[in-house]
Amino acid sequence: MGRKAGERLMPETVSEWLSFALSFIALAVIVYGWFTSGEKTIARDLDGHKETSAKALTAIDAGLDAHERRIQALETELKHLPDREQAHRLELAMVELTGSMTAMDERLSGRIDALSERLQPVQAIASRLQELELERKR
Repeated sequence: MGRKAGERLMPETVSEWLSFALSFIALAVIVYGWFTSGEKTIARDLDGHKETSAKALTAIDAGLDAHERRIQALETELKHLPDREQAHRLELAMVELTGSMTAMDERLSGRIDALSERLQPVQAIASRLQELELERKR
């Protein structure tokens, strides 16, 4: 289909080439539209996912902040508690105090019994005096 020197382009040949070029351009536009038609949908979906992810991350961040505050409060409370060594020393001191209190209880129990025996005559005198007073008032 080459052109010979001095030969002019005929309108039919030009229209055929123009028709072919326009068909090719139309076909290219259709293919481009077909490939990019989902792009807008994908862009909308991506924006939706970004918003959802941002909200979820905000909620997670708020939850982490709450947990961080709770952990800090627990750490503050744990600083005031005795450690293992101090707790052991407290336990030993309590055992020693229990032994001392048991010994004191035994000593006081003996003294109370002795005091009770000594106070029995006083109690007898007091009840006789009370009876005497009651008889005098009758």
